[in-house]
Amino acid sequence: MIEKLVATLEDAPVREVSIFRHSVFIDGPCVGLASTVNTGGCMGPLEDAGRLHRRSTRELARLIFTDHPLARAVGMAAINAVVNRPELVTEEDSGDDKDAFEYIVANGKGKNIAVVGHFPKVDWLRRSGMFENFWVFELNPRGDDLGPEDYGDYLPRADFVLLTATSIINGTFNDMVSLCPNSYNVLVGPSSPLHPLLFEHGIDCIAGSVVADPGRARVSLSQGASYRHAEGLRRFARFRSDVQTDT
Repeated sequence: MIEKLVATLEDAPVREVSIFRHSVFIDGPCVGLASTVNTGGCMGPLEDAGRLHRRSTRELARLIFTDHPLARAVGMAAINAVVNRPELVTEEDSGDDKDAFEYIVANGKGKNIAVVGHFPKVDWLRRSGMFENFWVFELNPRGDDLGPEDYGDYLPRADFVLLTATSIINGTFNDMVSLCPNSYNVLVGPSSPLHPLLFEHGIDCIAGSVVADPGRARVSLSQGASYRHAEGLRRFARFRSDVQTDT
């Protein structure tokens, strides 16, 4: 999927490549974001750091195929700097209620829910008793979380699966989606590309953010704001048309 997306990506100049506490911020045809979660460690500095803004969007996007976790996040942000244009988000797509977890609460009661990524709301939802099962997966499990070795045992049993968009960055997306052929699959997070190819590769809903006000977004993200608290973002939920349900 990502190879197809990058191959058809508009090749445009970029004005800025910045890496903040929680995000990569690339200013190209629009502003693209990607999460820096799980991109640290001892991988060493990025090659060509300080000159990345001289590359085009397609050149930067190809970094998603490298072995360096932070470089892959830069590649994801470059993709989003082309495809996540605010004007593509309609009034029907956007609004304060476009939250993937509210969607699960409305549609998933009594069902098996799998969430890949320890999002802030999962502990409350897991304790709520609303669901038959509520499984949470993390690359580095904590508490009652499950690990990647448990995907094969649980994901095929889920009715709803929420996948963090960082799964595209860390290269686990294809493996996880292949285990969820019969569930309703939601790609979650500001790293999510608003691109129809996702609907051809196992995703039923894309729930992410576009940067509506680059100046406000840059200030808050550069000062360490998380996505939940960043200003200047506009949330959206785009559904595959033949599977949309009421929220």
